[in-house]
Amino acid sequence: MTEEQIQSSKTVNRRSLPKWSLLILVIFLATSGFLAWRFWPRPLISPAEKQKISFLIFVPSSPYQVVRKTVAYDSQKKILTYQAKDSTGSSVFVVTEQTEPDLLSLGGQDFYNKFVGALGDYDDIDTAAGPVSLTRPSKLGSQTAVLVAQNTLVFVRPNHNLDENDWQGFFNTMQTYH
Repeated sequence: MTEEQIQSSKTVNRRSLPKWSLLILVIFLATSGFLAWRFWPRPLISPAEKQKISFLIFVPSSPYQVVRKTVAYDSQKKILTYQAKDSTGSSVFVVTEQTEPDLLSLGGQDFYNKFVGALGDYDDIDTAAGPVSLTRPSKLGSQTAVLVAQNTLVFVRPNHNLDENDWQGFFNTMQTYH
């Protein structure tokens, strides 16, 4: 190669280097933006909806997760509903939450016992979230767990029957959502 050809190839390489650098930078930024959009934690409930909710919200944590697209708040009935699933996806829970009705909060333990008794109460378990009543409402024919804690009434209905350990596992992961 002649001296002129070597200088010419160096000039071409210097000129094309910024084009490749720019392409790599664009790919890096696009990938970073997508990953941030995909994995950045988003609120379960929009700030506008959350302002309408007057009760403490309970959500399960790992190994369970809330299915975000199922979260809905009915502002007329003042009921929050969402689905949660375990890490394998084999257990799906429909969770319904609302302010504890005055009759429950003012009626005391006797009224609560009558309330869950009418729902087919068959067992009570202690969990980190609080005492949970396991029921089998005749109209549903399936298990439903009832939790009353911190002025919130929570109903949880699974897609299949669970034993006491499974219920404890689910409710022991419950945390309040801020």
